[in-house]
Amino acid sequence: MSSYCWRPEWILPFESPWSVIEKFKYANNVNSREVLKLVGTQHVKNIRAAIGHCHRDLITLAGFDEDSVLNVIKFNLTTVNKELLQKIKAPIPERYTLKQLFRQYLAFCEKCISTGFHSILHQFKLLHHCPFHQTSLVKACPECNQVIPYYLTDKELIGAFECRCGYKFFQSHNHKLFYSAWAQFEKIIPDISHNWLDFNEDKAKKTKYVHLFMEKDLESYPNMFHYLSNLNNSTEVLTSPCITKSTKNIRDIKGELEKEENTKYSRGGIHQVSEIQLQKYRYICMQEDLQKSYHCTITAIARHLRNTILAKHKTCIKRYYKETDNEKKCPYAFAYLHWRCFVQGFSSAKHVDEKILGMGYKYLEPKHLHYPNWQDSDYLRALHEEWENCVEDITVESRASLKWIFNRAISNLVINRFWGWLREAPEKMEKYITLGLPKFKYEYQRAFFFVLPTNNGEQLEFHYETEEDKDHILGQLKCPFQTIKSKRKRLRINGVNPKDRWLPL
Repeated sequence: MSSYCWRPEWILPFESPWSVIEKFKYANNVNSREVLKLVGTQHVKNIRAAIGHCHRDLITLAGFDEDSVLNVIKFNLTTVNKELLQKIKAPIPERYTLKQLFRQYLAFCEKCISTGFHSILHQFKLLHHCPFHQTSLVKACPECNQVIPYYLTDKELIGAFECRCGYKFFQSHNHKLFYSAWAQFEKIIPDISHNWLDFNEDKAKKTKYVHLFMEKDLESYPNMFHYLSNLNNSTEVLTSPCITKSTKNIRDIKGELEKEENTKYSRGGIHQVSEIQLQKYRYICMQEDLQKSYHCTITAIARHLRNTILAKHKTCIKRYYKETDNEKKCPYAFAYLHWRCFVQGFSSAKHVDEKILGMGYKYLEPKHLHYPNWQDSDYLRALHEEWENCVEDITVESRASLKWIFNRAISNLVINRFWGWLREAPEKMEKYITLGLPKFKYEYQRAFFFVLPTNNGEQLEFHYETEEDKDHILGQLKCPFQTIKSKRKRLRINGVNPKDRWLPL
């Protein structure tokens, strides 16, 4: 093709590369592969076999040649797309990648796409509503419910704006005047979406210090965009989750033991020892102190649960592994025992709450970054490394700030995991293998994030959501022991006949 049916004015503000290319395909009756051969890099043009996903990606546009694109559509699509992506993610710290922040599948507004328009804003994971029409974004084909990947494809899309099931996302009633709908553009409704795009370094007072929980896809948190948008706005009332703030001088607080250890393992305390070795000694002391606090935090949460939600099921917990498999089992006891086994590293759920030497929670090696629950280690380690990068030497920093951050993170994770175990108990307890791994990880994790400013004298902040379906979850569980008599069990101890005595548990 030496000439193409195309006008640069068909490209609208905030338009995504996906709809630009679909428009080009529609106007010229070509497929995605032909477009890539036309505007792709020389390497892509030389590929005779199937072209890989990395070359067809519409977020990075890595397979597109900038000069070829400019020559064909008379618009610098690659540069404009890059600038738009950077503008959208500007309020969020740079450590978060485009892949973490933008959807890898097509999300669209039905009103927008009916005119042939799709915005790059629709791909932003924090947005769940169209900023132009305030309607919910659709994330699959309305006809066949197929998810459309956000890259050039001739498999899921058999034609321009056409799903392989035959559904047409855009269809002009008069094909000769199809382009008349492409010149229509509706301005962004002035809401928090508009404020987000106006962010700059001065406005992002808090968001630049945000540490998000990325172990679970941001897509799963429908209110996160609202929380982050209002974070810097002191004039509006935050409809955010619960907020806990530290004292302003938390980074100056040091206990007597901490001061003594810092003095002992310093140049003045030990002579003829290198600073690197002294730092290792201080690191071990710090880790031992932190790990004790982790254990105390989880133990306190477990005690609180036993005295509240599990108050009527204490005997169920004690008798759970003392009965045969044929006996009735309490779902509350199952959830508690297996939850605590995993979050605190017990060797077996049978040893939870038992004070037997060597059978309790696992020992954490202070020479390395170890945490009670291996499932949360990646997130906690990343959090530790980020805080460590903000200070000159973490071993001489106040442990009060470290304990404040990590104990709140661990508390939130283990409490949400407990509610997850309660949800899963009715189904899992019948077929669950004690030595197996939990079948869920963060499916039930509620949204939370930290604001961790690096300057002394600023408050640390912890924002979190609480479980809203507590009554519903508890309503699905039924303990088989509803009476005081049923909570007692006849046991044989040291050869004593069970008829000789009743032992309450």
